[in-house]
Amino acid sequence: MMLKTVIIDDEKLAIDLLTDYVNKTHFLSLSASFKDALDALAYLSSNAIDLLLLDINMPTLDGLELLSSMSYPPKVIFITAHSEYALQGFKHNAVDYLLKPLKYSDFFKATSKLMLSASTPSSSQQENTSAFTVQSSSLAHQFIFIKVDNHHQRIDLANLKYIEACGDYVVYHCVEGSYIVLQSMGNALDGLPSEDFVRIHRSHIVNLLHVDVIHKDYLEIGTLEFSISKSYQKCLKSRLQRHVP
Repeated sequence: MMLKTVIIDDEKLAIDLLTDYVNKTHFLSLSASFKDALDALAYLSSNAIDLLLLDINMPTLDGLELLSSMSYPPKVIFITAHSEYALQGFKHNAVDYLLKPLKYSDFFKATSKLMLSASTPSSSQQENTSAFTVQSSSLAHQFIFIKVDNHHQRIDLANLKYIEACGDYVVYHCVEGSYIVLQSMGNALDGLPSEDFVRIHRSHIVNLLHVDVIHKDYLEIGTLEFSISKSYQKCLKSRLQRHVP
């Protein structure tokens, strides 16, 4: 399932960043982007979309006024530099309210909430939408396939940084983007080589190849920090011994 998305922001740099974020997110499809809210309103009046990424403080017509003028507005995520509009934004039933400068991790979490609400299957559908993994036999070029929507996505394990639990779903965070899959953390871990992937928390599995620093109760991957639960510390220590010369 792809969510048709429109970006409205009067700043070109913001549009460029959001376009990059949309393209990284496998369940989003960019339908159009606009610097002028009136042009966007004309487009929205004749085109159905699923998600609006909307700035608030714009000339001529601001984001709140644009939404108020629509009889049946789509789901909206406000992306703005002004925190004082948050209450008004949520009065419009916003999915989320994100502040600039915007990190991709925050963008992905916000859009994932919408994707989960739109795609949560009934119990009769779950067997057909659950994920499965296939690992290659070549140690030099390891990869898995995960079932994403109606296709199977190849993930090179060298590019898989970590896996995050998200309700009944898991999110595979890769160098090139992220993928959300109906799957348990246990099943996700079973499909990965134990030499490099280790569970450190009920919510996270990490690829040791991408870990930069390990502290007593948390570790770092780039600028992100991940808690290490006491129940998983022994397992992590065991894995680390295999990598210590």
